[in-house]
Amino acid sequence: MNHDWTRVLEGQEKLESITGPGFVGLRNIGSSCYMNSLLQTLVTIPEVQERYFEQHQAIVRSCPNNDPVNDFAVQFSKVCVGLLSHRYVPNHHANNTTNATSTTLEE
Repeated sequence: MNHDWTRVLEGQEKLESITGPGFVGLRNIGSSCYMNSLLQTLVTIPEVQERYFEQHQAIVRSCPNNDPVNDFAVQFSKVCVGLLSHRYVPNHHANNTTNATSTTLEE
């Protein structure tokens, strides 16, 4: 069996690697790829970005019972910040920051 892998390439052109806010992936842990793809899809919805990314600081401040570990809104907001900000982008320059990512969170 001989596979022609050039069919899945862009005409054998060297592709430019794209990194930056919004181009951050999630590490697959076991069989988490389906959950990862769902989370990455959800954070592309403008209403989700507005609620959980842009309002991140307000969500953290308003956490009921001061228990962010067990609060869905806080945890999902942290996922949005991780995927949509520069926080986990390798070699990102400090001058490209956003307000939503300046919050310090207890991990």
